[in-house]
Amino acid sequence: MDLNVCVKFTYTIRLLRQVFHKIKNRGTPKNELRLLNPA
Repeated sequence: MDLNVCVKFTYTIRLLRQVFHKIKNRGTPKNELRLLNPA
């Protein structure tokens, strides 16, 4: 598989998961920040 396709696929999955979490627990900025930088 092409590396570019792999990267795009992973990015899309990540984006979908973020959106799903946003819908799941609406209006929780702390959770969003934790998703963006897990450090």
